[in-house]
Amino acid sequence: MSTEPTQASVRALLRPQELLGELGWQGPDEELGRPIPHDARGIVDPASDQRIAVAALGDPGGLRRTLCSILERTERPIALSILLEDDVNEELAELAHRVERAVPGVRVLRGEQAEPATHVLTEGEELPWSFPVVSAEFFKPSVAYLLPGLPPEGSGGSHSLVQEARGLRELGCEARICVPLDALAVASSVYGNADELFIPYQEPEDILNSIGSATVAVATEHPSLAILQRLSDSRPELLCAYYVQDYEPLFAVPESARFDRAFLSYRAIPGQLLFAKTHWLRNVVTALHGVSVAKVRPSLDRELFHAQGRVEDEGMLRVAAMVRPRTPRRRPVATLQVLAAIRRQLGEAVRTVTFGCDADAYAQVLGELASDAAGELGAGGEHLGLLSREQVAELMRRCDIFIDASAYQAFGRSGLEAMACGAVPLLPALGGVSEYAEQGRNALIFQDDRPGAIAEALLALARDRTRLLRLREGGLETVRDFSIQQAAQTQLDLFTAGLSRRAASATVPA
Repeated sequence: MSTEPTQASVRALLRPQELLGELGWQGPDEELGRPIPHDARGIVDPASDQRIAVAALGDPGGLRRTLCSILERTERPIALSILLEDDVNEELAELAHRVERAVPGVRVLRGEQAEPATHVLTEGEELPWSFPVVSAEFFKPSVAYLLPGLPPEGSGGSHSLVQEARGLRELGCEARICVPLDALAVASSVYGNADELFIPYQEPEDILNSIGSATVAVATEHPSLAILQRLSDSRPELLCAYYVQDYEPLFAVPESARFDRAFLSYRAIPGQLLFAKTHWLRNVVTALHGVSVAKVRPSLDRELFHAQGRVEDEGMLRVAAMVRPRTPRRRPVATLQVLAAIRRQLGEAVRTVTFGCDADAYAQVLGELASDAAGELGAGGEHLGLLSREQVAELMRRCDIFIDASAYQAFGRSGLEAMACGAVPLLPALGGVSEYAEQGRNALIFQDDRPGAIAEALLALARDRTRLLRLREGGLETVRDFSIQQAAQTQLDLFTAGLSRRAASATVPA
């Protein structure tokens, strides 16, 4: 039987307590999935005329997001204060004082101590990357994403790129995705290309023609850093960025050539702009590599992934899971073991459906199970093979629970999409799912990733229909905060600010 990664094995590689120490923020491992105020050296100066106050009303998570956005996006010294009401809850007050201790110069004030401020933000609001405001029209970016290839069904990373590139176009920007010529047919099949979003190139040398008049070039996986380096050498005026969508050294055997290339990618080009869509990912990269990583919002295609027209079945629990053997960190064998365990307990009261690979690959994974488990799935499970995104959305609208038994998820797009369709996701605690998932409110989040433990958590939910419906409603409320437009706007702000800074530095006399 193949050995699949676990949350414990990934934690052993990342050493989360050491990472938190590097970030100057002591706490449990879960802290890596939250905003952590770092890169704040020299930013807070109580004597500054630029005075920003944050009103803390009761949401610790919102306060953290607001404070981190200020500390990371301000280009000049500011005076920063946190305003607490007299009856504020203990958790919020403790967070405010932790920030005060971690970032010299920050002041925590009670309501009666409030002072005049040039900018007042309420918890949950974020300071835009383009603060202080620059002319978006003058620095309107033209963006070329560099995608070195994609599998037959696409991937979470390519789904994000397509959504956000088209979102930028809706905001009035030029955007394109450059792919090798031999990947164009797959890209067109999965996403369509009537709008000529995908621009092919035959050889790496041809990439200059593919990006056209782009002012921003964005690497999207570590192999595309070599292409970005070539562009940087040929067109020094380009703003070079790296969309960090996963911690790619985890994809390779430690000390292998592939590991080294991925590990070195975060510092491959001096001055490159790194950004990510989860706090967990940006905190990991910042701590391990000593580079700043900007935060953008994740995107969700709510026109495709929604709960309208859901098909309900009160008498049957319907469970879906992705089985993708080419991605070991998704733990395909463990996933099938979970499904076999719940079928063993619930019998005809549960319907299990899998997708994500062809019949031959599925049969190979099935062959790694014990004979009784394989028999359970062979008798009552259904494998649908490779599905289009439209088919995945339809499946999620016919399911109650979606299982992601991965060792970790840098973001976990499938879980968010399932949630949007009314299926409750079961997700790993390690990683960036905290961007949308909250235990007991909209998801099941497991710390113990043994198949038996995951199955027990799922069975407990199956026996409590009221709780299942409550989690579903919580998920449908959560997804209202995610959209393609919001995600594209944060990238537009980020690129605009980057171009503005380059223009400003170019006018400074040598």
